[in-house]
Amino acid sequence: MLKEVPTQNFGFGNYYTDHMLEATWNEKKGWSKAKIVPFHDFTFHPFNMTLNYSFQVCEGFKAYKDSKGRMCTFRPNLNAKRLMASCEEICFPVLDRLEFVKSIDKLLTVEKRWLPEYPASLFIRPVMISLSNSLNSNESPKDILFYVTLSPMDPYFPNNQPVPQKLKIESAGSRTGGINHIMSGANYANVSKYLLRAKKEGFDQILWLSGEKIAETSDSNVFIHWTSVKGQKELITPKTGQMCLPGVVKETIQELARSSKKKQFEVLNKDITIDEFIQAQKERRVFLIMIN
Repeated sequence: MLKEVPTQNFGFGNYYTDHMLEATWNEKKGWSKAKIVPFHDFTFHPFNMTLNYSFQVCEGFKAYKDSKGRMCTFRPNLNAKRLMASCEEICFPVLDRLEFVKSIDKLLTVEKRWLPEYPASLFIRPVMISLSNSLNSNESPKDILFYVTLSPMDPYFPNNQPVPQKLKIESAGSRTGGINHIMSGANYANVSKYLLRAKKEGFDQILWLSGEKIAETSDSNVFIHWTSVKGQKELITPKTGQMCLPGVVKETIQELARSSKKKQFEVLNKDITIDEFIQAQKERRVFLIMIN
């Protein structure tokens, strides 16, 4: 029996749709055909390699209604690309990117009644985990589960109106927990202690440092629009690396800025130290710092 669909006050991650997508992989058999099944719980062996050694990667993007009421997603091929890159980092098998997009489109079609009115959206969470049961940390998983869930969500900001964020500069700890530039749940568990402390101190978010260099916030990439010490107008974002995850919106903003006919500034992947940023602020050379 299908559930009643809420129409407002979704929050984030509070509701799940009636169905989910699943596919399995075995070292000898390869990938199974993806199927849409009723939403359900999982049962794991205590030796499960995901539970014991964090063999897990994930993605996140949205489906939403456009001005004509049509269901849209935003460049899911880039989310597929990023997920496959994450898989390769932890010895997981890769999925065909086109099949990834097609299978999620089918799930969205089945669950279209859950798509809320704009500016709310339907959050798409693809996850890949190990089903192998072993305490041998030198082994790579031989059985994998890929699944996708959907959840209606409110916009990040109330009434979809961005407001300034109060950022705390944090040099202790690590944004990604030393697991390289991949999308994994461990990225978020790793920062929870620091983020909770920052919010208790009255901050909205953390601006992480990698050594003395600006990295990103706990859930967003960072852009800085400024005039450099040489007098050049630049839109810069830190280089992707161990403390900076690749971002679909980040890549899109750079592409749009570079393709603009009005070349008002250089678009660069460029490291900047916190001291350089503070000095630029004092000299009023910073136009905007943006998180996305």
